[in-house]
Amino acid sequence: MKNKKSAKPTPKHSETNVQKPIDSSYLEYWETVTTKYGIKVILGLLLVGLLLRILNLDALSLWVDEFVHVNRADNYLNGTGPLFTEDNNGILYTMFLLPLFKVLGSTAFISRLPSVLFGVGMIYLTYRIAARLFNQYIGVLSAFGVTFSIYLIFWSRIGRNYAIFGFFYLLFFWLFLKAFESKEGSLSGKWKQFSISPQIAMLLPVALILSLLSHQLTFFFIFSLASYCLVYALWFLFKNEPEKYRNKYFYLSLLLIPTVFLILTPVGQGIVTALLSPILSADQIVWALPNWGTLSKQWKSEPFTAFKVYNDVLRYDTGWLYFTGLLGIIAAWMLNRKSALWLCSMLLVPFVLLSFVYREPSVHRYSIFIHPFFWMASAVFFWVLWKWVAPYVSRKLQFIFLLIPFVLVLLTANWKSIGDLTLARQKSGFVVDAKIGGLNFTNWNDVCQYVSKSARPMKL
Repeated sequence: MKNKKSAKPTPKHSETNVQKPIDSSYLEYWETVTTKYGIKVILGLLLVGLLLRILNLDALSLWVDEFVHVNRADNYLNGTGPLFTEDNNGILYTMFLLPLFKVLGSTAFISRLPSVLFGVGMIYLTYRIAARLFNQYIGVLSAFGVTFSIYLIFWSRIGRNYAIFGFFYLLFFWLFLKAFESKEGSLSGKWKQFSISPQIAMLLPVALILSLLSHQLTFFFIFSLASYCLVYALWFLFKNEPEKYRNKYFYLSLLLIPTVFLILTPVGQGIVTALLSPILSADQIVWALPNWGTLSKQWKSEPFTAFKVYNDVLRYDTGWLYFTGLLGIIAAWMLNRKSALWLCSMLLVPFVLLSFVYREPSVHRYSIFIHPFFWMASAVFFWVLWKWVAPYVSRKLQFIFLLIPFVLVLLTANWKSIGDLTLARQKSGFVVDAKIGGLNFTNWNDVCQYVSKSARPMKL
């Protein structure tokens, strides 16, 4: 009988030396879930956002600057004054008031109603832009932050041209994304080669004009687009791509960079003034042309005054989520470089310009058009952090991690100020912190009601 040779154990390379691949199916699962339920959540946020912006809308008496629109619309309808005047900044808001006043009357509620509606519209556009740049989850979380932002709630309850400006500025960039970073499968020919949708591109001038009619700060789009296109054009050049001189970023840079040069240089400013003088007033032109002599003195004496104003808006409104927003700007580059470049161009470029170049006057409400992008950055941070944790935990824990940022937004929301506004707990004085508003209201409503109830006919 032959002796059986003892079988040598087979080395288990698959268990000891080869790392088990991380299952990434969780990404597809949760992206499917957010896609399926995302729009339902957004509809709920729009309703909540509407309630937070419209409840007791007329409890506060009209603030002095609100009469810029109210008086112009009222006087024009009554035939006692012109519609276009030099102080009527944001003429589009006044034009929206005309049919409302004609049909419903010129009350404080109606005067502020357009701001409410456009403020709610900013929630939706924030969702659409963030979802297109990154994903549905980031879109929903960004919109969630915008919904409960006391800064955006307050300025959506004021009859001025800031919420409408924020809306059309976001609309312009959403349309630009859809037009020049098109994902449409129906494109053909050169349009498909450049990923440009001509049908959507035709809407861009309309959105741009509406934004310009809302506020002059719309011209900041030039700097944001110029920075985005220039970086990509240089990328094509340095990578020595076959189409390095025949791509949309190169062509757009040829248009935008000389425009930036004309605006920012003393020689170019003379040309800009000559071109715009026939159609704009001197005050409107000065808005777009920085005075470098004055700026150099301000940089020496008070370099961070304007920066503090706009930074305080972010810090006060977002609480400690301010730091997740800063980290999110960095995290975005790990998630999607192209989208990160968009985010930096839309957020950092105008923020720096407002803080150090176009710094006079520096008021809190001027940063309303970049505020939603900071909430996007914060949402990006949480998604990147979740992606790092998710492969090592169960699906139940993944779900909990996804919900935590929404809870944190609710915990950091300024519920006292939100309650003061929506429940009309304070009707005079500074109803919100000076870091985001600084408006002093006088309670004329109660005074007028008291006088009307107490008035007695005079006996002769």
